[in-house]
Amino acid sequence: MLGAFTEDRHLVSASVVRRAAGEVFGRSFQPRWLPWTAAAGVAVLAVASAALLLPQFLEARAPAPVVAAAPAPPPAPAPRPPAPDLDKLLATYGAETDPVGGQVEVITNPAVAVQMRGRST
Repeated sequence: MLGAFTEDRHLVSASVVRRAAGEVFGRSFQPRWLPWTAAAGVAVLAVASAALLLPQFLEARAPAPVVAAAPAPPPAPAPRPPAPDLDKLLATYGAETDPVGGQVEVITNPAVAVQMRGRST
């Protein structure tokens, strides 16, 4: 009652009685439901953490999926044709080869090129 009077309260609550008892007996008094509530809170936190974190640990340790079949190797490249025979090429395309014997004239001046067009070899 003295605790309520010093706080100018007309109604004495349980918290005022606990505080006054703590001052008189030299120790704190807590409500009976407080340890149960704290234990329940810790249990809820542990279950929620396990529910959220356990799937991540299980997925990380899952075995790798088995591959049904190895992919087929790429096809082998086509064989290269044999190198052409020079004698056969010359016999086949002899009329199209240069009769001068392989001499080539390089013309860098366009005026000379026009004059050379009319010249036959």
